[in-house]
Amino acid sequence: MSVRRRSRPGTPVIVTLAVCAVGIRAADPARGRREERIATAARAQGIAADSYALLAIDLATGDILASHRAGAAIRPASNMKLVVAATALARLGVDAEFRTEILAAGELRDGVLDGDLIIVGGGDPTHSPRYEDGGLRDVLAEWCDGVVMHGIRSIRGKILVDDFLFDDRREAPGWSPDSLGKTYAAPVGALTFHEGSIGIRAAPGPHPGAPGRISIEPPCGALPIVNRSVTVAGRGRTIVVARPGGKETIEISGRIGTSAGSATYAVPMPDPGLAYGGALAAALEARGIRAAGGVARGRAPAGALRLRTRAFPILRTLPALLKESQNLHGDVLLKLVGARIKGTGSFAAGEEVVLGYLKDLGVATEALRIDDGSGLSYDNRLSPEAIIATLRAVHRAPYFPAFRDAMATAGKDGTLRRRFGSAPLRGCLAGKTGSLTQVSALSGFILIPGRSPIAFSILSDPVRRGVWSARRFEEEVCRAFITP
Repeated sequence: MSVRRRSRPGTPVIVTLAVCAVGIRAADPARGRREERIATAARAQGIAADSYALLAIDLATGDILASHRAGAAIRPASNMKLVVAATALARLGVDAEFRTEILAAGELRDGVLDGDLIIVGGGDPTHSPRYEDGGLRDVLAEWCDGVVMHGIRSIRGKILVDDFLFDDRREAPGWSPDSLGKTYAAPVGALTFHEGSIGIRAAPGPHPGAPGRISIEPPCGALPIVNRSVTVAGRGRTIVVARPGGKETIEISGRIGTSAGSATYAVPMPDPGLAYGGALAAALEARGIRAAGGVARGRAPAGALRLRTRAFPILRTLPALLKESQNLHGDVLLKLVGARIKGTGSFAAGEEVVLGYLKDLGVATEALRIDDGSGLSYDNRLSPEAIIATLRAVHRAPYFPAFRDAMATAGKDGTLRRRFGSAPLRGCLAGKTGSLTQVSALSGFILIPGRSPIAFSILSDPVRRGVWSARRFEEEVCRAFITP
């Protein structure tokens, strides 16, 4: 069991990691000059010496290129995704997959299933347009094909949603109240689609004064919606779609002109599992197959017939996680690690696995905390030493090329497409960004042809002048790392 010490917001906790534990050797002769340049850059951006921590090493020699408070355990923001991804590959294996299944329970006679159809979730975040041209529609077509191929034409029972691989905590406790109800803080479930969000389509009503016409994309059954929108004359549109404070009800307000046309707004779904079941029921009904008992949550019984399985490699989801920093990918991955290794699909079980992985790398974990897999939680704590130990292990692993390519490339793609736009770092820095209010992070690899590879981690908290000052600081620090 890990020991946690809570600290006041913005107050770092110092942990000690023996240099020999991760194979890091003593400083190179130019280290002092680099660290002075970094200190000067921090002062120029108004970042106090006790508000940032960093570590960079030469991966070929183990030499420390620069270090400042490298054992400080502070908020990593989305740099948490690096550690979660590395843990998943190390503990589950490079060939591990997300798996979703559709099952039938009961007797099938003359095309009638006298029982239930069950959709079993395995945490897969790929039922979306990011991976399928038609998004969930394409996946639902696979399920419907499987049902039809087995001769099922009618279902006397229910469509059961088995999403019990994960617990029912859909948000991490450290998520800011302001983030709840936002698409980047989608509820975490074992069965989800479109990265936890649905589309609310708003169109003008038949005449001024009438409520706006609301529809759901994709159709997924009844949702708790309060429609306060009003149709007005003209072309204006001031529609707001929200789940204030993350509550279950979707609220729609504002005005929409009779000539404004329609628009679709993304909002996180209140219950992703039941919404998935509703979408499956609608797709089956479109094929003429109706479940008389409706949609409900329930466990798949032993001995149920497997109709079809959809498997998706975890490795192929890493670009969304690392390059684009999609939050739900990290959160479901942490819970999946907990489910597969500890038998419990919870953030806490995932944390236990991640901390165990870091301990095996020689990291002191007493002050570290893994509150979620996305880095959205303000209760998360990592240190540059923990991240460097992770990056070094990844660099030695056979899957390093795939991991590197899944990260953002400086000046070219992902969250670094507009940063480091000139040589020598453009195209040669593979990194993971991270940001929260007054928090900024950048960690990764510098891989310049003909030079030794570098692993680095920069964490800043608090950053009083905002994200742009932190980014300027990070870019100057990375240039210092490659200075002889």
